[in-house]
Amino acid sequence: MFEAQIAQGLLWKKIVEAVKELVAEANFQTTPSGVGIQAMDAAHVALVSLSLRCGGFAVYSCERQAMLGINLQSLGKILKATENNDVITLRHIDDSDVLSIVAEAQDKSKQSEFQLKLMEIDAESMSIPEMTYSTTIKLGSADFAKICRDMAIFGDTVTIAVSREGVKFSASSDFGEGFVFLRTGATADSVVKRESGVKREPGVKKENVKKEAGVKAEPMRDEDDDTPIVATKAAAAAAGAGENDATVSVEMEEPLTLSFALRYFGIFSKASTLASRVTICLAGDAPCMIEFEIDGLGHLRYYLAPKVEED
Repeated sequence: MFEAQIAQGLLWKKIVEAVKELVAEANFQTTPSGVGIQAMDAAHVALVSLSLRCGGFAVYSCERQAMLGINLQSLGKILKATENNDVITLRHIDDSDVLSIVAEAQDKSKQSEFQLKLMEIDAESMSIPEMTYSTTIKLGSADFAKICRDMAIFGDTVTIAVSREGVKFSASSDFGEGFVFLRTGATADSVVKRESGVKREPGVKKENVKKEAGVKAEPMRDEDDDTPIVATKAAAAAAGAGENDATVSVEMEEPLTLSFALRYFGIFSKASTLASRVTICLAGDAPCMIEFEIDGLGHLRYYLAPKVEED
């Protein structure tokens, strides 16, 4: 039998919400050491990897390894029926075709139970090789989410240029351009610069697309975000960690410029509610890795190949 319990149901909600933005269904790999997901989006462009350690759960039990095919959209709907402070338990009995979701109030005054039918998901077994990245950027996750929203105003591609001075996120379109430059050791309270001209950032791109090709990213408004940036920073400052969370750090071997599909960055930024900081790892010949550390429980990582612009 498999059983995993988290004392604050809101965390389960955030995890499922962040994963289902990229994949609608996935196999939960349950082992004695923890729970994991590795899945690619429908276009086979981006990959998500979730790893939750057994020691991070309030209660964890797994007698044997199993693969549970779960519709994440349906699981997300079930979790929305629970309260944020509920104690949430996922339970699966060996050879059963359902996953039980039990929600119990902290004071034990109320208990709800839901059954979710498991799926047979035909997915290739994937293993992510250990990769060496030449550049590592760390910044506040709320700032990363805001940068993704701001850049989506200007186009479907974001260019990241890293130098000794800091990191620059930029995007451009026919009507203008915008960028945010974050100095190393500074905070990310930057203003998006707008100009009437169009300027292209040079870069090494790996995803084959034509210049006019690509899915146009819909601008994501601030009201779409559950936690406003200002509120997030105020709460962090009140906890005495705001300055550290907002500080930008860059480790690099040499200057690097790469471009990525902004639509996917917008999806990845949905996980910003899971962690106060985000780590972006880059290399010229490899997909980028965007990592959110889930405090005391594990991590959520996204992988995306850079774009390559055809002549």
